[in-house]
Amino acid sequence: MKRNQLSFLSMVMTFGMLTLLIVGGNPAEGGEWKFPVGLTYANGYDDIFDLSEDNLEAQGYWTDSVEGLPVGLSFRPYYQLDNGLGFGLDLGPMMMIFGDVDFFNLPVNLNCRYTLNPEANISPYARAGLGYNFASGDYVEGKGAGFFGALGVEFLKGGAVSMGVEASFDTSDIEYEDLKNGGTDDIKPCGFAISIFAIF
Repeated sequence: MKRNQLSFLSMVMTFGMLTLLIVGGNPAEGGEWKFPVGLTYANGYDDIFDLSEDNLEAQGYWTDSVEGLPVGLSFRPYYQLDNGLGFGLDLGPMMMIFGDVDFFNLPVNLNCRYTLNPEANISPYARAGLGYNFASGDYVEGKGAGFFGALGVEFLKGGAVSMGVEASFDTSDIEYEDLKNGGTDDIKPCGFAISIFAIF
């Protein structure tokens, strides 16, 4: 577990140096902060719900099901230069389970981005970075850092608030106890995700 934390720390330091190169290498470029907020569907949360239910049954508890909507709130502030280069921080989608099972996860990633035609009304973009899950709960045994990548498009950019949609993948994982089969399962909570958001 300590090795995973050190690995994540070294990746964060690498990301920080890349960010300095982007910003420092373009002193004449202006830029601005943007603040996307939206909803994200993350396919890996269904696996968390199913495995939690299996674990309860393996412990002798009767349960109808452990259910939840695999959709959470995401906040993605980023800084973008006029040339389309940028960097940002993602928080979410956060997920919690309370009751018979306690579970909490806040996915976080640091990313660099490039936006095509940043001044246009419709702007496709790509992002890549490093992800990590700040997870805890009854069956969480460990966490690992991973690679994050996304493709999206921002539109309706003429007003104070614009919109965006995005598809992403994240290889960071949670080691989750599997009492039914023994051992643990590696689950990628945001292995594949789809987001819709407003940008302020």
